[in-house]
Amino acid sequence: MRMCGMVLVVFAASAAGAAEFSYLPEGRSGLEVPEAIWERVCAETGFAGRALGYTAEEMANYGRAPHCLLPVESLFRDVRLVPRFTGRAGDGLIARLDDPAGAVWYAYRLLGVSAARGVNAPAPGTFGVDWIPEGADAHAALDALLARTPPGEPIGILAGEERTRWAALPDPLKRLALHALIGAMEAAPLLRQAFDREFLARALGGAEATPATLYGLATEPWTRDVPSRASLEAPDRVDLAYLAFGSVVLLRHVEAGLREFGEAGGVDFSGVRTLCLATPVGPLVILGPDDDEAPEGSAVVIDTGGNDQYRGRHAVPLSLDRPVGLVIDLAGDDHYDAGEGTAALACGNHGVGALFDLAGNDRYSAEESGVACAWYGTGLLVDRAGDDHYSGGRWVMGAAHAGVALLLDRSGRDRYECRTEAQGFGGTLGAGVLLDGAGNDEYAADLRGNVSEPFRGQSVSFVQGAGFGRRADFGDGHSLAGGIGLLVEAGG
Repeated sequence: MRMCGMVLVVFAASAAGAAEFSYLPEGRSGLEVPEAIWERVCAETGFAGRALGYTAEEMANYGRAPHCLLPVESLFRDVRLVPRFTGRAGDGLIARLDDPAGAVWYAYRLLGVSAARGVNAPAPGTFGVDWIPEGADAHAALDALLARTPPGEPIGILAGEERTRWAALPDPLKRLALHALIGAMEAAPLLRQAFDREFLARALGGAEATPATLYGLATEPWTRDVPSRASLEAPDRVDLAYLAFGSVVLLRHVEAGLREFGEAGGVDFSGVRTLCLATPVGPLVILGPDDDEAPEGSAVVIDTGGNDQYRGRHAVPLSLDRPVGLVIDLAGDDHYDAGEGTAALACGNHGVGALFDLAGNDRYSAEESGVACAWYGTGLLVDRAGDDHYSGGRWVMGAAHAGVALLLDRSGRDRYECRTEAQGFGGTLGAGVLLDGAGNDEYAADLRGNVSEPFRGQSVSFVQGAGFGRRADFGDGHSLAGGIGLLVEAGG
């Protein structure tokens, strides 16, 4: 029982008629279909003299649909607006190809969220917070960070073997780790404000608010024929502005760290040994240049090289109190495999899950809700280079519900394989984006992925730029509007 979100229109033309179309006269935002062709379409479909879409009265026949986004509502009223809207969105995202924080900000703007416009990365050479003294070195900065641990937690000033290993790290690596930790610390209070704890406690019926229980509540409208009243109310109880604000704050700090690290150039990691630190935002793990198996349950993982294995849960929030999960892998042909886990890889499950892989031919796989997915949060996967392979089932590769999911692949010959509701998919209050910058890529969806009774037993995939919600006028009447899904190819 579903309700569609974003409207998609495909135009086909013979070679002889192709010249009638006007494509990209001013970039994607100038994409348009000539009025003469629209007039012909309207005449042959019974829409002559009126907009090609649904009137408010016609939409009312399907029952109420809470959370219908303004652009989606406009596109339902007149499908002729689709080319320019999607073209403008594509241009806006491509302009932010090398600016993940800006791309996330832009995706939240598509949801009508105005926040974080003035958040900038820390100035070069600084950590961007007033609680670290100007000119502090990496040792003093880490001590200042650890000193902000809440009373009663077993974290203090770094000493002993841990301090020796920290001291042995190359300075650019230490500064990258500090920028990531500072970003998580600055973002966490904002992200916590996004959630109504009292509501969640009632909705979970006394169960602990773990990532698993929160995910179960969030997915009920799409996994149960008759979901709980609380799960249908949950979209009303999240503050997307705080999610946007906290997400951009985190990513601007990460951006500063990556910029500094890139400018350092030629860093020698040969002496780096595995370091695990307890921090106020959760465990920090730094791995050396060998082929490593990254440990699960870390808030921040930074790997310096090697062909690494990431099995299970990585780049996901640890809890409502520690709502940031971050992985930065600097080099190597890596394998990220969520296995049978759900919301387990680059998934913003009630928080931010972000994964940055800077180089290598990598493989990413998740059966459900991963590889850039969001459920009441922000899910981000940035792959800067390499010929990569992405595979998954449902809600993967830029799939968002109540938040933003962005898969940004900068370059390479990539292959994307999925089953359903993926590769640029927007659920209720969601903007899901797959943005590929360059390379000759392949996109595939399993045609057997989602057999649907309302579609007369046909398989419907809802992939590669689709919005989709919950249409319930056939049953309980609690429909939920779909969101915005975009697949944007910048070249290749």
